Amino acid sequence: MLWRHNLTCAATVTGTVTAQIHPSKCTDALVTRSVRYEDVHLAANTATTDTTGLYSVTCTSGGTVTTNFTGPHCYVDRQDGPADAFFSSTTNCPGTKNVAWTNSNSLASERDAFYHATLAHDNVKRIDPAYTANDLQIPLWVKSIGDECNAYWDGTGIWFGDVLAPCADMGSAPDIVYHEYTHSISYYLYFSHGASLGLQNTALAEGLADVNTAYIRDNPLIGDAIEGPGTYFRNLAGPTLRYPEDLAVGPNQAGLILAEAMWDLRQSVGMAVAERIAHFAKYGLPDDPNTGVAFSEYFLDLLVADDNDADISNGTPHYSQIVNAFNAHGIGTNFFVSIAHTPVDDQPASGPYPVRAIIQYSGPIGGLDPNSPTAFFSVRNLPYAAQLMTPTGNADEWGTDLPSTSGAVFRYYIRVSDVNGGIRIVARRGAAQCLLVHRRARLPRCWFRAWRPIRAGPSPTSTRPADSGSARIQSVRPVSRRTITPSTEPFAG
Repeated sequence: MLWRHNLTCAATVTGTVTAQIHPSKCTDALVTRSVRYEDVHLAANTATTDTTGLYSVTCTSGGTVTTNFTGPHCYVDRQDGPADAFFSSTTNCPGTKNVAWTNSNSLASERDAFYHATLAHDNVKRIDPAYTANDLQIPLWVKSIGDECNAYWDGTGIWFGDVLAPCADMGSAPDIVYHEYTHSISYYLYFSHGASLGLQNTALAEGLADVNTAYIRDNPLIGDAIEGPGTYFRNLAGPTLRYPEDLAVGPNQAGLILAEAMWDLRQSVGMAVAERIAHFAKYGLPDDPNTGVAFSEYFLDLLVADDNDADISNGTPHYSQIVNAFNAHGIGTNFFVSIAHTPVDDQPASGPYPVRAIIQYSGPIGGLDPNSPTAFFSVRNLPYAAQLMTPTGNADEWGTDLPSTSGAVFRYYIRVSDVNGGIRIVARRGAAQCLLVHRRARLPRCWFRAWRPIRAGPSPTSTRPADSGSARIQSVRPVSRRTITPSTEPFAG
């Protein structure tokens, strides 16, 4: 025998798997879409649908085609009691058997969670084809009783709370699914590159989850329509938040500082650049118990991801856009500017009044603008005047002398810039210490009362008001834009 060839052809059962899902937000009308990566079984054989929802499974005789929301990247498990959705139907061999998931044989949250989790998986693979850390089966627990209006990644799988007015079923909110799946991406990417506990800073983790969610949808709203049309949990295009004055107690709100910077960056450089460097910056494993440090590490890793010559000190293709976006939120190069200042006490004598500060720049790129340290002061509520500060001769110390006056309230603050235009301001907040703050149109400021000569006359203890002469220091406290505690912060996942 010179040659032998097997002419037997294996018979197959083929078909498509579709599902009615919410395409963008939980209030959208249901649409029918192909379901990718769902396992379909016939006897002992299994096939997985491709990106078009098509499957082809080998058969030797007629039998029963079965499937549920299980695949190589995730599986769905109901937590409210009833059995999980399951499809079963007999077929011939060869034959065709299509699977249509609808309200008649499944829950919307089962369909939505599976569909959008696999979409989020494919999205990261599109950006980073070599990434494999999320090529594993993640459990999606839907209709979780006791987790209403909440969803979270627990390090193993994702929990989606059941419906409870006014909140919708969390598993049926596409952006919530993306947010939580992104937590798994951050965890496994960090873990696979040596961080044994994954990403630990919760504000950075929440911010990055919001960023990826907004990028997938190209929409800045998180929890879009979750309590009905026009409602949302967070808005990445909302009022500008800055570190540290807008650093909230809850990690979701704290993470908004970084997420807003990344949405600003998306607006300036476009989606293709923003989503690429947002992902690849994670390979630097930015993380720190201090949220400001964690944010600044991510900022530097973002520049590394954008760089094209292994030297960020000479700039990157989108250096100015990245720096400007992060400086606007206090976490760019301006994070590296520090101002240590002891507030001027109430003055018992005529001036001039010395204002001193230790000013340093600690960043690996950029530097302090030596022409920028300035004291701004106002006397008797007149418009603020600027007075440059100069080196005093002591290490890193800068100073100036405010002009002499008597019996007046001085209000002042110190402003410093870096060479990239980032601004840091120090001003009084409370009676004992100055903190780094900066707000448009509303700046809390250090202030003191200048000496006033005491004229001859009645006893000062009986007639002189308490704020004349060398009176006490007073303070102006900034009012936070919002105060959210973990107990009241919705969607804490």
